[in-house]
Amino acid sequence: MKTNKEHLKNSSRCPVCNNTDIEGGPVHIEDATAWQEIYCINCYSEWYELYDLVSYEIEYDGVEKVRYGIDGVPIKEED
Repeated sequence: MKTNKEHLKNSSRCPVCNNTDIEGGPVHIEDATAWQEIYCINCYSEWYELYDLVSYEIEYDGVEKVRYGIDGVPIKEED
């Protein structure tokens, strides 16, 4: 079984059997956190993957995008 750190490096595989035949349920969102139940078709393991909001983008007129960090400060794109 992979450690949490190992699984975060490659979450497209089952943390138990390392198989890529996995499926995810619906994504649930509450405040700045989202989670999803994941199932392994190969070994029948089930686990939750948790996601934290780290930035967001706003589109103006469908063209210009501004990306903000979680502190609300615009993130400047590197040239």
